[in-house]
Amino acid sequence: MGHTDKRKTKKQCAQLARELRMKQTEGYPYVFVPAYRYEQIQRLRQQGKWTERRGLCPVSNFRYQFRVIMAKAGIEKGEFHDLRRTCLSNWLANGLSEFDVMTMAGHVSFETTRRFYLAVRRNLLDCARKASSLALKSISVEKLLQVRTETQNR
Repeated sequence: MGHTDKRKTKKQCAQLARELRMKQTEGYPYVFVPAYRYEQIQRLRQQGKWTERRGLCPVSNFRYQFRVIMAKAGIEKGEFHDLRRTCLSNWLANGLSEFDVMTMAGHVSFETTRRFYLAVRRNLLDCARKASSLALKSISVEKLLQVRTETQNR
């Protein structure tokens, strides 16, 4: 997926989230929790039947719900945690310090942040290797950009 495609997908996801938020009944704080489920949770809380275990994920069958949202957004594969990874990577790419990203993520050590969230994608490393190899062979910048585009489209 190219840079332009990723930008388009991000815009589509943001638009979808805005549309879902606009459809949500006033007074319901969650975008991905339907009003009927929120009311059910509130009733259980008032009755003292809401447990910590039940509170781990407020939406029944969350994975299914998330796949439905992804399909509507035109995203073929991924997982909910990809949103967190993207967020942390974007913070770092847009100037937040490694320490700030680690703190905001709630990690005790930066190694956790780096290992699970900021790992360089394998295809990016492959692209860098090919570009370096071509540069050493005095290939033009145009050819380098073409190799990068080909690698990203895989």
